[in-house]
Amino acid sequence: MTLGMGYVPMQEWGDIYDLETAHCQGTIFPDLNFVFCGARGKM
Repeated sequence: MTLGMGYVPMQEWGDIYDLETAHCQGTIFPDLNFVFCGARGKM
């Protein structure tokens, strides 16, 4: 009996930040750099 199957598509390698910018932003990937506003998406 199979309980479930997982599928994770291959992630494409995109642009990356330079080291200083990555350190300030907390990620090397611009595609993962989301602004956290702390108000459930309301600005």
